[in-house]
Amino acid sequence: MLDPRLKEEFDENIFTLSKGPNQESLETFLDIAHRCVAETQAPRPDIETVVDQLKTALLFQAEENSRDIEVETLGNLKQLVNKYDEK
Repeated sequence: MLDPRLKEEFDENIFTLSKGPNQESLETFLDIAHRCVAETQAPRPDIETVVDQLKTALLFQAEENSRDIEVETLGNLKQLVNKYDEK
């Protein structure tokens, strides 16, 4: 037996993944990931830059998916990002 909330979350993730990532989101994510694993410390970004870039990548993806996801869900995503800012 599966908790209906877990099934709903799982189904949402399958839908998102089946469409693939937004190109801007992927490029932003890959750029920051590549910079984080630089061989020396000097070119590596600080944590604030990493968080900002990951939020940007997430919002690019959310904008791509917003055509197919309810507006309320996108609003919840933005609220989660804002809550993270408060921490």
